[in-house]
Amino acid sequence: MLDKIISFIDALIVHALFLTIILFSMDLPKLSLFTTTVDMDTKAQNVVDENAVLAELERLRKEEYLKNATQQAQQYELERKKIEYEQFIIQESAYLDTLKKQQQEEKQQLNELRQHRQLEKKALKKLIREKKNVEKSLKK
Repeated sequence: MLDKIISFIDALIVHALFLTIILFSMDLPKLSLFTTTVDMDTKAQNVVDENAVLAELERLRKEEYLKNATQQAQQYELERKKIEYEQFIIQESAYLDTLKKQQQEEKQQLNELRQHRQLEKKALKKLIREKKNVEKSLKK
């Protein structure tokens, strides 16, 4: 029975703490005896605040406009660089094709020179053999 009473008191204390935290965290309107002067002051503050809000809106619009203009300029620059790079790639691939053709032609010329060299070697060997045969026939 004593445990139930202690638990009940603990629950009351915890609830009281939560209630005080909630009450202190709320923004309650302040009561004033001079309501007419406060109303006029708040109206003046509203006008100032309204002007400040309008000025802030204008600043934000300008900032957004500058941000958009900057993004468009960056986008334009990226597109220009992309086109420039694509043209560079096209030029380089054309140059590469030219080099490949040139390499192929040089290989073909090299093969022709090798064949011509082989033919000349055979002809030289044949001439050497004929010379030896002629020298042998002259010695006899």
